[in-house]
Amino acid sequence: MNISNNNDLNILDLPNEILLKIFNKLTMTDVLYSLVNATQRFDQLVLDPLYIRKLDMTSMTMKSFHDRIYSIDDLVLDKICKNVLPRINHQVHELIVEQHSMKRSSYYRIFSTSLVITRRFSRRSDATLRKLLSEQITHLKIDLNDKTPPLPETLSMIFALILSLCNQIVEKKIPKLKNFSLRSFPRTYFYDDLIIPLLRRMINLEELILNLSIIRVDSNYIDGLQLYDDILIYMPRLNKFIFSIDTSVVEKNIKIALSSNEDIQRSFIRREYGPVGSHVDIFSRENGCRGHMYSLPYEFKSRCHIYSLPYQFKNYSYLNNDFQGGIFDNVQYLMMTDFRPFERNFFKIISQSFPLLQHLYIFNDEPQKDKQQSTTFITFSHLIYLYLDCAHVDYAEQFLSDKQCHLPCLLNLSISYESLAMATNNFTNDATRLTSSKLTSLRLKGPFVTPENFHLYFPSL
Repeated sequence: MNISNNNDLNILDLPNEILLKIFNKLTMTDVLYSLVNATQRFDQLVLDPLYIRKLDMTSMTMKSFHDRIYSIDDLVLDKICKNVLPRINHQVHELIVEQHSMKRSSYYRIFSTSLVITRRFSRRSDATLRKLLSEQITHLKIDLNDKTPPLPETLSMIFALILSLCNQIVEKKIPKLKNFSLRSFPRTYFYDDLIIPLLRRMINLEELILNLSIIRVDSNYIDGLQLYDDILIYMPRLNKFIFSIDTSVVEKNIKIALSSNEDIQRSFIRREYGPVGSHVDIFSRENGCRGHMYSLPYEFKSRCHIYSLPYQFKNYSYLNNDFQGGIFDNVQYLMMTDFRPFERNFFKIISQSFPLLQHLYIFNDEPQKDKQQSTTFITFSHLIYLYLDCAHVDYAEQFLSDKQCHLPCLLNLSISYESLAMATNNFTNDATRLTSSKLTSLRLKGPFVTPENFHLYFPSL
């Protein structure tokens, strides 16, 4: 197709409704870079106030699940910042940027910003972040969104750096901020020292969203009473509070009298909370030592997960065998870990509770006990990524077998070579052949030399 006025098929012959559907298939950066100033009609469609009200300036190039680039090309970014943003800044109500482009984008008078943080965050973003918070932003979302396991300790350090920068603002309060969202996938031990002081400055906040995994040393779990005393009492205008907070407790110097799940539920009596779900785990000494898995190296005494209902977030972490089910139809990322095996029938509950699950991480090196008796057939209709690096081979045998599990969308698998070879019987097992043949990305842990039939077994790699 072309944009000329000859008699050939022309994209401008399409009605506006079709053109907008085409634009919606492209990234916002592609549309702004390629179509603004191309024709007057394109300008009217692309720069329509409803279309650009929420301007997403993030761009992800994905060669595979493990090879992703988030930054926008400099030439593309320069053109958008110089030629497009000055024309529309008064119409943009929400701007989503990653840290590489944050400095240039913030020159324009945007009042709502979502900041996507990856591993490359540095102190060069210091001045820009301070300016955003202290002078112009009314809505801010910070999302540490690198979900590729295993997450190193450096990600927690990045999280601490961001919070520290926020707390170095010259003004004592942040009166202009109305909406704030803070989401972090890795665990952090900076809740008391950095997160609480930052939140207390947001005196006019109307909406607060927290999705955090916290490590507390010699302190009890976060509960409803503590949330109110530490945060909510400082926000008299708050009318919407959505949260998912997972607290892992470490005992170093004193023995803590930990709350029960009943205590946790009773703490959420204030009307600000609404319905709340909670779950408490107490670890044995042996299991506590192993509890550092997928986290910072701490020996955990116990953990507690509290969350507002219905569950609003895309990720759910540290699910174990005590999970009773429910409807979590927003969740796309699920991390399961336990010191007891996940039996095959248990995954039926998981598939029903998380109907839109796309990414599943299993951390469990215990062999299944019911695999000979189980006849349950399980379907994960939307699963595209399966992480089994730290899982017993039994889970590979269950998920890869088309006689036990239907995974119509699975494209990415991360697993040890030894487990893969065992589950597929050295790449000859017919029961695992169909699922394996659809994989487009395979990440293998451990040394290996592929046999001659390897690529025949995985023809889509």
